[in-house]
Amino acid sequence: MLGDVYYSGFELFKTLSQLAKPDKNNQSVLQSVNLFLERSISDHPETELDQPLLHLLDWLSDGEKSFLGRMCLLTLLETDEALILLDEPEVHFNDFWKRQIVNLIDINLKNRQSHILISTHSSITLTDVPKENIMVLDRNGNYTNKSLKPSMNTFAADPSDIMVHVFGSPYPSGELSINRLENELENKFNRSPQERKETLENLKDVVASGYWRFVIRQELQTLK
Repeated sequence: MLGDVYYSGFELFKTLSQLAKPDKNNQSVLQSVNLFLERSISDHPETELDQPLLHLLDWLSDGEKSFLGRMCLLTLLETDEALILLDEPEVHFNDFWKRQIVNLIDINLKNRQSHILISTHSSITLTDVPKENIMVLDRNGNYTNKSLKPSMNTFAADPSDIMVHVFGSPYPSGELSINRLENELENKFNRSPQERKETLENLKDVVASGYWRFVIRQELQTLK
């Protein structure tokens, strides 16, 4: 096994990189590399049926390759007293993967005297960091003119609260749904009382539990 010959993955990478460089005849010892990935044990064994044990890297999506590449890069950073800069590492990640970022960084760099500076737009990522370790950059027009600490405790917070109180979004929900609800509640379409009642009843059936369903029910009570 090559892993037994080299004391770190980084040393193996450097050796392979040298072998891939062309010589004066434009030939290289290493012509191509195929990477195989072994799947981890699933929490749902019934989904493992007819699935191959190994996956070629080429079979993965761009997001999966990006996730693996960034996490593998962290395992190569074995130097102490390093400053590691990660620029939006959550790009191309789904929300489930975003939950893993800080935890995986912590696992890979545990007991190493290094610092990591992360720029992010992910409210999920910030839930793994106390507010004392977060700096919010505030933009006035085209320029960032000041920095400040979050006004709320972010560690283990609800991402929707971070969306509102840290990123400054008026609501954590999508713009289309909020506009539709506000327009109906304010009766901007000038519907008759009966039409409004029917429309709000239909909305109540599709709106998730929480604030907006409560407001719809209040309005329906007023119409009665």
